[in-house]
Amino acid sequence: MNSFTFYVTFHPKACPPEQPITIGFERVTTSLLNSIKGYRRVFMHSGNWWRLSERIRTPSRILSSLRKLSEVCNVEGFMSINIPPKVDIQNYDIWNLPKEIRERALKRSLEYADILLQSSPKTTLYCSYEVGTLEDSMKWYRIALEHGHVAFGAGFAGFLMGRIRVEAYKRMIEVIVGARSVIGDKPFHASGVASLKLLPIICYAGATSADGSTPVRVALAMGQVYDITGKAHGVLRLERWNCTCRMCSEYGREIIKLLKDDYNLRVRHNIEVWNENLAVMNEALREGRLEEYITRRIGRSPLLRKTFEYARELRRRLLRR
Repeated sequence: MNSFTFYVTFHPKACPPEQPITIGFERVTTSLLNSIKGYRRVFMHSGNWWRLSERIRTPSRILSSLRKLSEVCNVEGFMSINIPPKVDIQNYDIWNLPKEIRERALKRSLEYADILLQSSPKTTLYCSYEVGTLEDSMKWYRIALEHGHVAFGAGFAGFLMGRIRVEAYKRMIEVIVGARSVIGDKPFHASGVASLKLLPIICYAGATSADGSTPVRVALAMGQVYDITGKAHGVLRLERWNCTCRMCSEYGREIIKLLKDDYNLRVRHNIEVWNENLAVMNEALREGRLEEYITRRIGRSPLLRKTFEYARELRRRLLRR
């Protein structure tokens, strides 16, 4: 792997046509299709299960949305339906559930993915699970591989909601490295991961792409902008601003007033920060300096350092590298 792609949640007034973007299948409406026409790098994810009923998240609805989307833009990939073994976003510890409950959900997820595969879509299908243990990851991605799937994914949004826990990060790494140990060099998509400091670690673990809403959501809902180092700031309290991204360099001193006045510009700015950070990360990846980059990027965070060390250990054990 020599490149990692981050698909940001689509915001029509802030995303240029060449920006990698993601959209949930349930949001494919006439209005959306008009806004997204001509976009070149689109990834369709399987929707947020905690907001959608099971009768909506079906293979037929996924395929219907895919067909409509493909008529107006270039869809690079789409997820199958990652079914959660536990519908409880407040206490999301699926790794602690009994094996029979976990496997029931994993089996249904694979059945749905197989139905989508049998429809012979031209767009790359990512066979996706809501999986939380190393054992389940290795077993069920191997089965998916045997069923003929060629790209894979997992839903991680539930892992990251609420209070960040060491256990959740550890399990995420187990899922990705476990999958990589059985799927070889095939693509793996981490849905719901957008943290600038976590993305390099999941890339190191074996993810080839991810999607998330953080750059857009914090700008619109929380009035926050990130500087080039990845630190968030409330725009209303901004008095001094030292971000060195391209946008801030172009606007100069007036950028603070513009960020305060224009929420679309806040989104554009955050996306620019993500793009520039990902470009530096990808350069390090291509040049074999990713570990060095991560060590510098995560700073002194005990949680991120522990997560990175665990990824190293697991890679050595399962991938022999």
